[in-house]
Amino acid sequence: MDIRADAQVISTLWEALNKPWPLNPIKPSMVNWFRDVASRGWAEPIDMEDLPSAMDGRIDPLHVLSIKTLAELFDLPMPWVYPHQSKASEEVLAVRCLSAADFAHLLIWLERLGFRMELQALAGLLQPSLKTKAHVTESERTVRFYEQWRHRMAPVSIYNNTPPPAGDLKIEKLTTPLGYRAELYSVRSGVPLSLTVSAPSARRRAAMVASEADESPGSYAR
Repeated sequence: MDIRADAQVISTLWEALNKPWPLNPIKPSMVNWFRDVASRGWAEPIDMEDLPSAMDGRIDPLHVLSIKTLAELFDLPMPWVYPHQSKASEEVLAVRCLSAADFAHLLIWLERLGFRMELQALAGLLQPSLKTKAHVTESERTVRFYEQWRHRMAPVSIYNNTPPPAGDLKIEKLTTPLGYRAELYSVRSGVPLSLTVSAPSARRRAAMVASEADESPGSYAR
């Protein structure tokens, strides 16, 4: 999967991956938190800001990359969501949210980039309803098969939107404690060209033959 982003986003992700972070056990209370998100059907700002950093402090949305930046990076919609009203009124406070499935997909994207995300509970809560749907979105499809695809999905590459002038190439590599392999390509001046992260059991991309009518975002090989 290839993504385009600003150089600063790539640099920030690389710096975050290089930070030390102990693999502490996930607290049982997080399951209840996931249950609240699943029952509402939406992840609210406090969920989006606090849950990722509770699992991996290197990706704190309040201090590293905002949820808005991450949602845009992965093309996930953040609509305005209003509380249920018993009476019609225009003066109602709305907040930007991610659907529960899109939020789970965001966490999966972060896991694919090498961050420690433990969302089996959230995926498990969402899957029963997804199994009965005739049609699903890309996020719902990814959540539906999360366990089968976890740690096996194709590498993710993020490319600089505005590549710097040609120069000597520098390659930096790291392997996360969970076995994800990251490679940063940059010029000697330090401007990044791309960041690629491969899963521990990543499968080779299958050769694809796309028809002219095939413009589905899910047409790439997993």
